[in-house]
Amino acid sequence: MPFFEQTSRRLNLLGEGALTWRKPQMGALGALLQSFSLDDEEPPLISIPTGTGKTAVAMIAPLLLSPSPRRVLIVEPSVELRHQIAEEAKEQGVLRALGCIPADADKPSVLELEGRVKGWSEVAEADFVVSHPKSISPLHYETSPPPTDLFDLGPIDNC
Repeated sequence: MPFFEQTSRRLNLLGEGALTWRKPQMGALGALLQSFSLDDEEPPLISIPTGTGKTAVAMIAPLLLSPSPRRVLIVEPSVELRHQIAEEAKEQGVLRALGCIPADADKPSVLELEGRVKGWSEVAEADFVVSHPKSISPLHYETSPPPTDLFDLGPIDNC
């Protein structure tokens, strides 16, 4: 069973861990749930202050979707943030510490794109693809654009 489907079945949104959601995160979660409940084609724009936990919100967002996504693209503006978010996506450490997902939950497959893909099949097995905008920009793939159904969700962080 795919990571997001399997993990969302065991999701405890409010958590039961040592950490608790911060107020800006709770507001963001409420806004995401409200947005996901609509048939609106307009993507949600969630803005919370620096240092209040956007990464955790980005990690839980795919688990709130129904149906569960197959693959999520996270776009990060710098190499440092790309690496940091890829590591968090691999471990799901904050969601585990919050008690939102069980400690024994499987870990997702994460691909950190460090350059352009040679073929879109490279990303087919990943649950999360974390990329810098220049690595994933359609301008670099005019002759071989990605399939339209390659990604089901695309959080853009700190851009």
